[in-house]
Amino acid sequence: MTSYSIEKLIKMRWKNEISINANINYYHKYYLFFKWWGNVLMKNNKLKTVIIDSSGNDEYYTPKYAVYPILEFLKPFKNIWCPFDLPESNFVKVLKENGFNVINTHISLGQDFFDLNIKCDAIVSNPPYSKKYELFERLFYIGKPFAMLVNETALFGNRKRFDLFKSNKFEQLQLLPRVEYFMDYAGQISKGSPPFRSIYVTSNLLENQIEFRYMDKRLR
Repeated sequence: MTSYSIEKLIKMRWKNEISINANINYYHKYYLFFKWWGNVLMKNNKLKTVIIDSSGNDEYYTPKYAVYPILEFLKPFKNIWCPFDLPESNFVKVLKENGFNVINTHISLGQDFFDLNIKCDAIVSNPPYSKKYELFERLFYIGKPFAMLVNETALFGNRKRFDLFKSNKFEQLQLLPRVEYFMDYAGQISKGSPPFRSIYVTSNLLENQIEFRYMDKRLR
């Protein structure tokens, strides 16, 4: 399946609007174009998610500044399991630097989260986005406090996930600005501002159902 960036989709639609509606005035073309874009945002909020999911790549690494906001909520715990992290993960590094005992596992090492039963106090990571229902289903089953850094787009837009969260205790840690992920630990070059916001979905960690934190991107 061919995937396009949001920018390219918009340009393609605008060119199409001009060629099809050549005989109407410019302002009406603007109206038709933004009417279409409004329908995309309102009726198909999964557009960005589809583009991301169709890429076939679940490995987007987390910058250090996105790990720091969760630390204050982990203070009661000592042993943290990072189930989707290699040793060079910033989750592993930052947690260790702050005195936590970290157990990291990763599918590339033959350690499948869905088959493991790790003794820990809490579970923290940036999980694979394409398996979000199965992920949270297992996390709620394990029953340990957890914090997952995820794309919030359409998180509750699926009936199965909607019912799953409705039936379980969870919280949200809202973050600003947007997290700029990267795909290579060597250079940690940002992919740029993503088309989605990231939040921590947590369970039995936050005092309130929803908390808000600003991130300092200078912390790298």
